Amino acid sequence: TNAWSVAVSSDYDNDQTIWATLLGNSQTLGNDFILSHDGGETWQTAGQGLCYTSMLNSHLQVSPGYARDHTLLISFYDNSLFQSRDGGLTWRAIFPWGSTAACDHSLTQVGGLIPRFAPDYPEDPTIYLATRDGLYASYDDGLSWRRLTVSGTVFSLEVARRASSSLMNPMTANPAAPVILNQPMNSERSATSNATLHQVFLPRVDAPGTPVPAKPYSLFMHAYVAGTYDDYMYRSDDGGATWACMEKPQVRRRAYLPLVSM
Repeated sequence: TNAWSVAVSSDYDNDQTIWATLLGNSQTLGNDFILSHDGGETWQTAGQGLCYTSMLNSHLQVSPGYARDHTLLISFYDNSLFQSRDGGLTWRAIFPWGSTAACDHSLTQVGGLIPRFAPDYPEDPTIYLATRDGLYASYDDGLSWRRLTVSGTVFSLEVARRASSSLMNPMTANPAAPVILNQPMNSERSATSNATLHQVFLPRVDAPGTPVPAKPYSLFMHAYVAGTYDDYMYRSDDGGATWACMEKPQVRRRAYLPLVSM
């Protein structure tokens, strides 16, 4: 049976725990979510409470504090996000309908879910979730969710501890202004001496009286502009409260003349 993904415990040196998602049931274990506590020498079934049709396009994440919390996240395409607090043995849905799981590919509006733990989890119980219609965050370990941005499909999301100010390269774009939910993207152009740079700002979703909490994390997100097939890279250095567009690297082509050695 082919594997779709493999995840390793953040405390692997001590617990030697590995998880694997399979494209079809294991011929010996009869399951497509399995785990090992001895570095892959032996395997056992897990995943009670998960509901899905295939592990294809699933995303499995291990808590950075796994040694203390034994927490995992797994998402399924057009289905729910699930959380386990016992190392993957049992699971419950936490998004988008709380503990009510969607198991029939009915969540077409969210598409492929990409979950990420905050680097300081579980001390900071923040979870980020990239979807087809923008970025969401939970600040209470999945009990409630808040939509942070409006965008099209998010292709990738990475979260890291914020670098010190002396190491960060200041962004040329101003933070995006607050917008109404589902408002279209705005584009602004600024001329340089040699070329025109396109700065496409990422609209935020602001709730009156409840500002997005700033967090000491840098987020990097690759996403479509809402309603288009134009994709851009975005960066936030305050945990998703404000965003700026990242310039794509400029590539200069050079043609070299091959030499004939005698």
